[in-house]
Amino acid sequence: VTASINTEDCLAYKNTECRSCYDPCEAGSISMTPRLGGVTIPTLNTSFCTGCGACFAVCPTKAISMTTN
Repeated sequence: VTASINTEDCLAYKNTECRSCYDPCEAGSISMTPRLGGVTIPTLNTSFCTGCGACFAVCPTKAISMTTN
């Protein structure tokens, strides 16, 4: 199981500061990538994702989904 980010629903991709998925990710699979003229956006490295669901549980817009590999 791995996480994926729906960029259409993610607050950061709508230029609203949000780090709710990044903060609980103990595996370090989510990094915050700087954008020129905008807020940082979450970038998911699926090779580090453990499928724990910590990011999924806290996303305020349900932009994170969990999928079976």
